Amino acid sequence: MVSSRPKNIQIVLYFIIMALLTGLFSIFSPVTFGTIQEIPRSPAWGDSMVLATIPPILQLPSCSIDSQGMVHVVYRDTVGNYSDVFHLTIVDGTPSPPENLTTYPSLKESVVSNIDSSDTLQVAFLDNRSGAWQVYLLDSGEKEVTQVTDTANHKEDVSLSIGPRDERILTWTEFEGGIPHIFMTVLDSGGNIQVPRYRVSGVNASIKSSTYADESGIYMLHLEKSGYDHILFHQIDYEGEVLSSIDLDEYIHLDPVKLGIFKGPQLIVGERMTCIWSDFRTGSNDLYAIQFTGGGTRVTESLQLTHNPTGVWSWMPHGIRHKGVIHLLYVNNAFGHRIFHSVLGESYEELGTISPGKERAMAPCLVSDGEELHSIYLQFGEENTFNIVYRNTYPSEEKKISLSDQLEESSIRYLYSLGFSFLFAFPLAFRDNALALVILVCGFFIFRFFKLRDVCRSLPRSEYILVMGGITMLSLLRGPFDYTFLAPISYSMPFLLYGLAMSIIFAVLFKYLIGSRFDFEIRVLLACFVFCYLSTLFPLLPIIPHI
Repeated sequence: MVSSRPKNIQIVLYFIIMALLTGLFSIFSPVTFGTIQEIPRSPAWGDSMVLATIPPILQLPSCSIDSQGMVHVVYRDTVGNYSDVFHLTIVDGTPSPPENLTTYPSLKESVVSNIDSSDTLQVAFLDNRSGAWQVYLLDSGEKEVTQVTDTANHKEDVSLSIGPRDERILTWTEFEGGIPHIFMTVLDSGGNIQVPRYRVSGVNASIKSSTYADESGIYMLHLEKSGYDHILFHQIDYEGEVLSSIDLDEYIHLDPVKLGIFKGPQLIVGERMTCIWSDFRTGSNDLYAIQFTGGGTRVTESLQLTHNPTGVWSWMPHGIRHKGVIHLLYVNNAFGHRIFHSVLGESYEELGTISPGKERAMAPCLVSDGEELHSIYLQFGEENTFNIVYRNTYPSEEKKISLSDQLEESSIRYLYSLGFSFLFAFPLAFRDNALALVILVCGFFIFRFFKLRDVCRSLPRSEYILVMGGITMLSLLRGPFDYTFLAPISYSMPFLLYGLAMSIIFAVLFKYLIGSRFDFEIRVLLACFVFCYLSTLFPLLPIIPHI
């Protein structure tokens, strides 16, 4: 028998039981809840491997590959109050222990690497051991560190290319008079400075250089700030003379606040030069490409590769020419910071994400050994850290999961869904019903102030009539069932109507169970609050496993 004046603990228990029953009716609904837009998966990539965990300061790792197919990963990590440059190798999917290449105390940043013709790793980085940031080059074979610059100006964004005779071409951004410019120097194979430091860019602010070197000379792209950003292309000989400079036109529209974590235009060389960059001229960040000859003559106009809706970003692209076509990895935030794989050949083709499950990642680096692709990237780790993760496209054995493990995983997923949804439904209920809740609370105070309960009590079943009126208002004024920010879902109308019907039934039942506890208007208000919560909880439950 139900008490006409249940205790407070009983009322809380009634509410919890209603929420659990709603969860069960939602999870085991006789009608389909809708469809989850499946995130396309790139079929080629194997399992991920965590190589190292680094502090939360964003430092892009560098990846290169030698003629034997050995993958070299270079990154910055902290040691005490300082930072050092670490190096590890991956052979046949097995990583080596990390080696500290710089064991002296100082701060180091902007670490990049490349491989020369003798398969020796060359590493360039910024170092403030002398009190000012300077560019250094480390030969991992000879264990020699060469200081390349000797100026007090602030520097950032070092890049390193290797020439056909093992020349080391270094470029960086350096501030002169508060204005950033692109500087370059060339060292010979012995580490001797062949072309001293000189400024490549003009009078306008310039940042984010990308270089490539072959027998014909050095090719460089960088951004120049003139109104909006322009992409400039230079061809330079090994004596440091600029043979040609071409403005590829005004393209880049970057957020100045976030500019520091963007990769600049990426130069990919083959039969044609290809420039890849990210631009938000349309209100979303999309990838663009343009192809031109070594002399800077356009072969194609700029091509928009991705077509994102407003607010969605495709950015930080990194590309490599592999088996005659350009392969790209880039970050897309539409599905929670995932890395996507695409191919640019005669046409552009999206292959899907390489990120498994709920992995969130950024800053991909892509290399090829001629047979398959290798990639490293930063994965968002626990406790505000980044994991450096490695993947390749070599075939891997498919893992078999036993039936008992599948059942255990399924039961854990349902329990997790129920618990997480129970808590998360509170803020969502307020978000979706804010206007109706304000009106409902105002109506409550009107009843209190004008003492309308006596008038309503004269009507039969007046409390239930008011509860249904409040529920009707909540249903009409609530916002759309839009939880795409959690998962790409499209609800079916029968499921939503079924959920509303069950929420109404449980809200009315809750009103019955609390009997004569509390005042007239408080009972009506509580029943409406219960409906508001349950109608939010019901559609939320099925999508939690897909977040």
